[in-house]
Amino acid sequence: LAAMVARELHTLLPSALKDLADWTVQARTRAANTLLGALWCAGPAATEQLDEVLAAFAKAIDDSDEGVQRQVRRCAALVGGSCALQVYVPLVMTQLVVTDDDSG
Repeated sequence: LAAMVARELHTLLPSALKDLADWTVQARTRAANTLLGALWCAGPAATEQLDEVLAAFAKAIDDSDEGVQRQVRRCAALVGGSCALQVYVPLVMTQLVVTDDDSG
């Protein structure tokens, strides 16, 4: 299962990341739960998608729903735990700068 998810992650992520920004809590929750399961299975394969994933997490981490926030934090922890620090940290820092610039 993990190998299949890792192989198909590039097709799964765009839809789930889009739904993570949906206007309904139900869609955002479903997307966060889907991402958590997919990222858990994919492990280090998520490294190839880090730019898009971290950008979505940076926006969703402050979601109005606590359940979505919690699942996104778990997703970020999974990605951080399965990716090399020298890859993960610079991308996180870039997202922090982008998010800070967006907030004005």
